[in-house]
Amino acid sequence: MKARLFFIVAAVAVASVASATDLVNRQFAVVERGNGIFKVIYEGKQLADVQMTIINRYGEVVLTKVFRKTNGFILPVNFNGMKEGDYTIKLESASGKYSKTIQYKVNRARSNEAPVVHVTRLGTANRYLLSIQGNSPEKLDIRVLDKAMNTLYHDSRVIGYAGIVFNLKDLIGSPIFKITTASGEQVLVKK
Repeated sequence: MKARLFFIVAAVAVASVASATDLVNRQFAVVERGNGIFKVIYEGKQLADVQMTIINRYGEVVLTKVFRKTNGFILPVNFNGMKEGDYTIKLESASGKYSKTIQYKVNRARSNEAPVVHVTRLGTANRYLLSIQGNSPEKLDIRVLDKAMNTLYHDSRVIGYAGIVFNLKDLIGSPIFKITTASGEQVLVKK
């Protein structure tokens, strides 16, 4: 089986603080790009107005934005200049209410370990967003496996940040995403 591959945005990154296994929020993901920037990703069921509200830990609204007649969007949100701490991002649309809490840290140091990998299931179809954030561009081996560890997709490329959507419509069961660096560091994510 061949996975269809789409690039979302050239530099969609990766470490999401939000839980990808939250069944209520399958249409909504927040991905950390680094440098204080988070990408809010929404995929709706129908065209509708969507209101996004960001609230700090004190319950104060720090941003409100309304998207008119949309069935999805990707929006980078810059937290630079904000106080360090937890922020809740809420979306409200005709499809329902969704929320994710992220943690913004100022000058977060990163080590030279394996890249941060996050996988989010998009909607109810077998579509998955694979987000990768490395310390710097390096050669990564990307594999998508089925539960029997058969390779469904394989690619090697030099990347530092990437967001890739996989359409695994013919897959029965849950996929396994395996990312290996040139130095042999591995990240395995089972969905």
